[in-house]
Amino acid sequence: MRKILLCIAILVLNSVLFSPPADCSSTESNIYPQTANKLESLELGQAILMLIPPAGTNYINWSYESNSDDIEWLDDTYKSNPAGTHNYRTGLMRINVEGVKSTILRKKKIELAWSVVYNGNSPNPNSGVQTIELKPGTSDGEGICFGSTFENCTFSPLESLARANIKAKVICKDLETTGLLLSAKGKKTIKAKWVTSGGAGGESSWLELLVNDEEKNICN
Repeated sequence: MRKILLCIAILVLNSVLFSPPADCSSTESNIYPQTANKLESLELGQAILMLIPPAGTNYINWSYESNSDDIEWLDDTYKSNPAGTHNYRTGLMRINVEGVKSTILRKKKIELAWSVVYNGNSPNPNSGVQTIELKPGTSDGEGICFGSTFENCTFSPLESLARANIKAKVICKDLETTGLLLSAKGKKTIKAKWVTSGGAGGESSWLELLVNDEEKNICN
């Protein structure tokens, strides 16, 4: 028995000492931007469920979901737009819609991350977050999901919301915007805008969750 154990120990030691080293030099990423590579992909409905505040929430501060493993924050805290009229905070998420991912062509066709943007529609940052925007792509010039080098920039959230046990009631509709009333167990009932806009170069969709905004005519 001792001989057998000794042989096993020698084999294990040899495999550790003489195995080829792992290749840590590769910088290839299967997603743009590369900083989103460590995130797990979430179904859109699950991402929305996470971002809807708990029932009874009347104020949302800028640290909401800051420690989530599903968001890679690009901004340390809120930022103000140049005119000083509103504040925002931006992060990245990996989101799929019923298994379909947005893509970008960068030599190869790779996954495109989504932006999550907290917006405070007031010059005063102490007013907190009023809306949360989810959209395929990034706000930089290379990652805006629109045009011939991108795919799956438009989507319907309805089936994905149902899969996450979020009830979605259509409350208004116009040419580009569908207004939704979202409700789920333990969550605040909120309105949302589902927008699909396009032009000669293509189309893109995004969602705006009115997490603490009492806007009434959301389709106008």
